[in-house]
Amino acid sequence: MRLLNPKTDDDGEIQKMDTLPGTRLGYLFYGWSQDKLPPQIRGVIVTEGSFNALAIQQALNKMYGGVTRNPWRVIAASGSGATTHQREVLKELKDAGYKVVVSPDTDKAGLHMLQKMKETDSMTHYALTGDQKKDWNDCLKEMGHDEFAKFFISRIKSVKK
Repeated sequence: MRLLNPKTDDDGEIQKMDTLPGTRLGYLFYGWSQDKLPPQIRGVIVTEGSFNALAIQQALNKMYGGVTRNPWRVIAASGSGATTHQREVLKELKDAGYKVVVSPDTDKAGLHMLQKMKETDSMTHYALTGDQKKDWNDCLKEMGHDEFAKFFISRIKSVKK
């Protein structure tokens, strides 16, 4: 659920999204039904929210000449929580040979998500905007699809073990 009026938590962090208790969001990814991935897919990119997933997916689709040629599936965890189930599913993909690029917002919550994914060995790579005030969709709006796609690819870094 997206909050129309973001709320501030006890630590002063602004919360724009919230998951209602009892919902099944923790078992889902935006942009992927968890069915078998199409054969051209070589990796998944995981964002916190759907707008960022859409921004990256659209830019990469254009860069690679269409959705059927794009080797990336961009999905969202629907928040920075990255549930145990989601991390397990991503680890299974990683262990099956897919690249898993975690691309959260560059704020406290996003970096916490990145740390949880790293601790559970659920990712092979990560990408950050490099600006705590901008998420991926903000970057797309500033740069346009072509420049943004190149920028995003340049931000992907390998997880060091």
